[in-house]
Amino acid sequence: MKKKLLCLLLCLAMVFTAGMLSGCAEEEEVDTNSNVNTSREAVTISMWIISENKLSAETEAAVEKAFNDLTETKYTTHVDLVFCTEDEYKAKVDAHFKKVDSRPEGTPIKPVTKEESYKLDDDGMLVLDYPEVGTYQMDILLITGEDMLMEYVKKERLLSLNDALTNTYKIIGRYVYNNILENSKVSKDGEAKNKEFFAVPNNQMIGEYTFLMVNREMADKYYFDPATFTSFGVGTPAAQLIDLIAEKEDTSVIAPMYGMADYPLVKYWNKDASGKSVISTLYPTATIECGPAFAPVVSNLFAAGSYKSFMQEMFYCKENGYFKTTQESFGVGVLTGDYSLYEQYSDDYYVVPLAYPRLEDTDVFSSMFAISSYTVSEQRSMEIIKDLTCDSELRNVLQYGVEGTHYFLNDDGAVKRLNQDYMMNIAYTGNVMMAYPEEGMPLDLWETAKQQNLQSLLSGVYGASSALKEVDADAWEQMSEISGLYFDRLYACETMSEFENYLAVASAEISSTSYFAELTNTFTSSGDFDLGSLAGALSQWWTDTFGDLT
Repeated sequence: MKKKLLCLLLCLAMVFTAGMLSGCAEEEEVDTNSNVNTSREAVTISMWIISENKLSAETEAAVEKAFNDLTETKYTTHVDLVFCTEDEYKAKVDAHFKKVDSRPEGTPIKPVTKEESYKLDDDGMLVLDYPEVGTYQMDILLITGEDMLMEYVKKERLLSLNDALTNTYKIIGRYVYNNILENSKVSKDGEAKNKEFFAVPNNQMIGEYTFLMVNREMADKYYFDPATFTSFGVGTPAAQLIDLIAEKEDTSVIAPMYGMADYPLVKYWNKDASGKSVISTLYPTATIECGPAFAPVVSNLFAAGSYKSFMQEMFYCKENGYFKTTQESFGVGVLTGDYSLYEQYSDDYYVVPLAYPRLEDTDVFSSMFAISSYTVSEQRSMEIIKDLTCDSELRNVLQYGVEGTHYFLNDDGAVKRLNQDYMMNIAYTGNVMMAYPEEGMPLDLWETAKQQNLQSLLSGVYGASSALKEVDADAWEQMSEISGLYFDRLYACETMSEFENYLAVASAEISSTSYFAELTNTFTSSGDFDLGSLAGALSQWWTDTFGDLT
């Protein structure tokens, strides 16, 4: 008891001294980059976040304590973490907004700030007593898509972060890839000139490459100029080298070809963004991207000559047994993956990008932190968002939980899970490149991701997704389902001639379907763009964005 009383007296002496000293200053100064907190008002904010599974009260409390051990020390800010599973998240956020809207007339949204007070903790030490979250308060929330963002922007649920991101917190721009950050601006009224930041996108690895790999030793042996390896298909230098290896080399040691691959320069118009579709937009070159030089055309993939040539060579190799099976090396390959493929193969292979990673709308808007219009403090909220973007310590607590309870770091610095009590989607908890790698992940994955992002391009149709709202949903859904069946039958072909015959029949069938006609029709009978079709909606979007079609 005497020990606790002595602690209380010492703490009171320290508090009074700090209070008298701070009272001499005309304006409080806060070093937001410091790990040592200066004297500031105790503030509690809320943060709405998605967990993979329902958390136990014990797990939630442990993670929140570890999180607040950092934020209270650094910013005198307590964060109430509101965990929801993905299937319930949006509904719960909307319900809170509805509660704010239906509050009794005259009721303030922000809670009345109480006088600074202190309490004794379990060890008898005097600590700040943080206020409770207000009934109508909402501070940081996770945005999980462009539709969600635009809904809240138009309803004025979110604060504009323009000033914050261009002034006090412009350091965030050094940690989020510029193309991701700049393309996250949106406009309430749809006018490009009025675009603003309403959320901070979580930095992540963009897309993937498709590389043409050509064995250096074989290419040099048969006198191929490396500069000629620019494409893959019938009659290309890569195809010629495959035949030479098959004819002249021991194919039990070196396989002529790595394996089956898909044509890379294509944007599939499947209703499910992860699926393939026979209605597609082809890129004429690997480096073309969104802009006035590329007006997207929706067409029948199976009727495209470049697609046919690429796949003919693939089925030719399949028919002749050229694909790699147990051999350690191969002559030519078309491989899809991240930048580590270049690092893995470049010593022994000429590595040529057939397609670069492309930034899609979903890469930008699928995970963002925004600040509600009903926050008690934009500054305190931005400080937390900044640390989740720029600081490894706080970001890893939110992702992995409590070290020693939920995980530990192995000798390589990778996360080893101790249990499945606390599981979070790494894309939803901050800048992925500030997170520890987990066991099984390459330790240099995030360095690889940085290189990959620097070489990424804007999708040729970046920004078009919001213009496709009026496209005939039934026709699009039906065409997507039909596409799956066509691709299943295509990959079942065993020979090049079987593939060629199938492609001709399938191409004609596709072009004659009513769904294809509906989705590829550009103009209505009155000469306006047909917004019910993909072709018409894309043409309208491109014209609005870049000018008249030529």
